[in-house]
Amino acid sequence: MPLYLPEEAAPELPPGSRVALYAKTDSLLYWKDAAGTERPVASNASGASAAWPIGSIFMNITATGPATLLGIGTWARFGEGRILVSQKSSDTDFDVAEETGGAKTHTQIEAELATHTHVQNSHNHTQDAHNHTQDSHNHTQNQHQHSQDANTFRLNSGVNFTTTAGTTGGAGGTTSMETPTNQAATATNQAATATNQAATATNQNTGSGTAMNIMNPYIVVYMWKRTA
Repeated sequence: MPLYLPEEAAPELPPGSRVALYAKTDSLLYWKDAAGTERPVASNASGASAAWPIGSIFMNITATGPATLLGIGTWARFGEGRILVSQKSSDTDFDVAEETGGAKTHTQIEAELATHTHVQNSHNHTQDAHNHTQDSHNHTQNQHQHSQDANTFRLNSGVNFTTTAGTTGGAGGTTSMETPTNQAATATNQAATATNQAATATNQNTGSGTAMNIMNPYIVVYMWKRTA
């Protein structure tokens, strides 16, 4: 696409000419007159300087700088590793020339995730059959007394017989003192039946937090900015 310049950019051209500059493979600038004749103008530094004033951006697909290609100015590499965005006054991210921002990758935070649900089905936890072991041990019985009321028995001969001192008819009684003893108990294993314990469904965390690629489709060129 040709670059149209005002007449004063190339004062050697005929008055009233609409100057269209374009580059060719020999890296020189050309223009065409009304008759369609192609003429080089790169030899006129004022024309190239007008085409790329200080602050201009020059792009090329070779590493040869514009100072060599155009024969004018001082240039510095520009925007390395970045894409260009047109200035927009109403957007604070893009309202100042040469403002930078953005990143190639981004790690999402929780607030940036879409609302969603993790579903886990209810399930059972199985416990195998097993034994509960009880150690050998003693059962202790305290010293105590057994009391018996007096009793009268009638023999076949018709004579009453009293078991303890007392009167016929139940008077009196006896008390026996018992010595405390320890009763040994054998250790036993109590079998426990396997059971299924219902478990409430819960959500488990997932994800690695790895940054994701947010790179736009791109094509690489060399860019310079004219500084003088």
